[in-house]
Amino acid sequence: MATDVLLREIVPANTTFDAAASSPDWSCDSAAAGSACTLILATLAPRQTVHLTFAVVAANPLPAGVSQVTNSACASVPVPQVRRAATGDTACSQATTPLAVALDATLTADLALDANHNTYPETGDVLLYTLIVTNTSGGAAQDVQISIPSLDPHLQMVPGSVVTSAGSVAAPAAPTDPIVRIPSLAAGASVTVTFRAQVIGALPPTLRFLASQGFVSGTNITALPTDDPATPEVDDPTRTPLAPQGPPIHDVPTLSDLGLVSLAIALAGTTLSFLRRRAPAQAKAAR
Repeated sequence: MATDVLLREIVPANTTFDAAASSPDWSCDSAAAGSACTLILATLAPRQTVHLTFAVVAANPLPAGVSQVTNSACASVPVPQVRRAATGDTACSQATTPLAVALDATLTADLALDANHNTYPETGDVLLYTLIVTNTSGGAAQDVQISIPSLDPHLQMVPGSVVTSAGSVAAPAAPTDPIVRIPSLAAGASVTVTFRAQVIGALPPTLRFLASQGFVSGTNITALPTDDPATPEVDDPTRTPLAPQGPPIHDVPTLSDLGLVSLAIALAGTTLSFLRRRAPAQAKAAR
């Protein structure tokens, strides 16, 4: 059994110690980066495992080019307890953690094929989707993956239509599989992904719009859905309106220029005939 086991930590660079989220009894010179912290375990039985938490908060914003936190922890026991001079009385371990970063993702849709030119998608028409992911934080996003798990059921992605400005295009076997993989997205950088989807099947007359949404995930980011930038809602699906439904509107007959002239002549002739018939009657009445 080991007694008075001393744990030592140094607050990593670009972080501050978070005492509230850490195991109790840590003692630090200060919460600032570079400060020495210690914790003493009164006893540690043979083969016993103890789980302790040493929490830190990353600086915001992070310095340019910083994308991870490297931390080392050591445990030691007083020398008299150790009989293994060859291996010493201290054991250390190191961990590298990618820093969490924030991304912004938007999805827009435009008609790429409008067969009857009515500006509304119908069966057989094709929508062009544009998905833009921007790294709004100070660190790089690692292993970014973009998928389209919520493509409208009345749409089918056009094979081979995915194009990306960074990373590589994947071949998804299911909607939840990524269509694009990006090893690293630097701070402030953006990637644009486009793909086409065709309207399939008969559209129900009560359907008012087609709704689709993408999804972005990664090693050190909080997974997030895409947002429709045309609406005030946050993280909402991108909706493409369908043609309004209502009673049929019949064409109102119109006259050509020649027809208008003919109508004017006819009206003038009718008025003149009326005045001629009326004039003798007025003269007779005057006598």
